Order: sequence, then C-alpha cells, then structure tokens
Amino acid sequence: MLLPKLEEIKKIREGLGVTQTDLAKKVKVNGKSVSRVLINMIEKKGHSPNYKIAEAIFEVLHRIENNKKNKGKTAGKICIKDLVTVKRYERVKTAEKRMGRKGKYTHLPVLGDMGECVGLITSTSILKNPNAIKVEDAMEGRPTIIDEDMVITEGIEALLSNTQSCILVSKRNSSKIMGIIVAWDLIPKKGKK
Repeated sequence: MLLPKLEEIKKIREGLGVTQTDLAKKVKVNGKSVSRVLINMIEKKGHSPNYKIAEAIFEVLHRIENNKKNKGKTAGKICIKDLVTVKRYERVKTAEKRMGRKGKYTHLPVLGDMGECVGLITSTSILKNPNAIKVEDAMEGRPTIIDEDMVITEGIEALLSNTQSCILVSKRNSSKIMGIIVAWDLIPKKGKK
C-alpha cells in the first residue's frame, strides 16, 4: 500500500474534525494505542514514525472518512424496491421475459414455496445452462442478504466488486426480501447525498 505524505495527516485529521487525542485513541499498533504526543510530533515534523505506525494512522483516517461518507446510507435507502422475482419451478423463458428484451434486469431472485429466496437467476447463468427448462436448473446459489437497516460499509461494497454480483435486502428482522443492490446503485447520483 502506497501511503500519502506524512504532512497529509494533519490536513486529513482536521478536515474530518478529529482531534489528536481522538486519533491517538483509535490508532493501535501491536494492540496498544499510540500517544497524542506522538501524533503531535509527527504533525509538527519533529518525528518520523516507522512504517507500521504511519500505515495504522492512515488506515484509521481512511476508516473515519468512510464512516462519515456513508453515515445514514442504509441498504433500505439505496436498494431498488421494484423487485422482479421468479419462482424456482417456473420456466427459464418466463425469467428471460421478466428480465426484459434489452436486459433491463440481469439478476432475478428465485423464490421458494414460502416466498423465501432460494437462489438467483442471471443472464450469465442462463447462458451457462442453455438446455435448462426450469429456473431451478439454471439458477445460482442464494446471494448475500442484509437487513434494510444495515449501513453500507466498505466490506459490503466489496461484495459487489464483481459486476455479476448483487446483494438482496430484507425487511427489518424478517426473511422477506424487499429489494436488491447492484454495484451501479452505489455510485453517487448528482444532486443527492
């Protein structure tokens, strides 16, 4: 990992509204917090920390920045709620029709008899199984399902690094699916926070 210059620590910290004391409490090296005095010395160019300490400082600043950026951005707020689904016993042709002629939808949750998600059918899974008649013969495993109140973090975003991936969103404290998130949904829209 290529680290920014040490001079950036003070600019980033102040930009995030974090005190030296707060930063020092959050930066841990070998299980111990660093001191505020060390942070102050680094910022005043009176001390050059070892790589491990510098890396830990920038990791904490990065995490704080991500938490502030994603504050209040929950799965329920960003998911697509017009969920198009298909049942496992329906025909693949039915799934293709629901996806739309021009590929409006590339992922369809597959529902079981009780309305629970049992898998996912995608345009890719259909292409990989050209002889499949029923959806269950062409579906993939069940994708990750998260609660509507879950805040979107880097870890959740990483689940969507593959463009063929998606995350399903369930209603609060329920297994009922209310929406879907694909990587495209995480791109900030102009004029929206």
